[in-house]
Amino acid sequence: GDLAEAYSAVDSDYRVVSDPPRAVYTVPPRFPANAEMYAREATVWVNVLILPDGTVGEAYVAESSNEGVGFERAALEAAMLHSYAAARHDGQYVACWTTLPIEFRL
Repeated sequence: GDLAEAYSAVDSDYRVVSDPPRAVYTVPPRFPANAEMYAREATVWVNVLILPDGTVGEAYVAESSNEGVGFERAALEAAMLHSYAAARHDGQYVACWTTLPIEFRL
């Protein structure tokens, strides 16, 4: 699997942040065994709340291109382990939401 860059970021008040978060540590998602067996691939879009300390506070699946074979759970598990250089808004570290496309490719 491959983690693409976050493509948008808004703070907890839903304002676009002036300095979006940057991933400093990413965890590749675990490929679901049944998906690999049936040669399935997917992209899962995960909404993550990145806290001011750079950790992930919450994550949920926004969309999945291949539901029902375990990609969503694997994407959430990986997303929760990432860490970031936190977002800034007007010079202050802020919590922010962003969406990560997490790809599973054979």
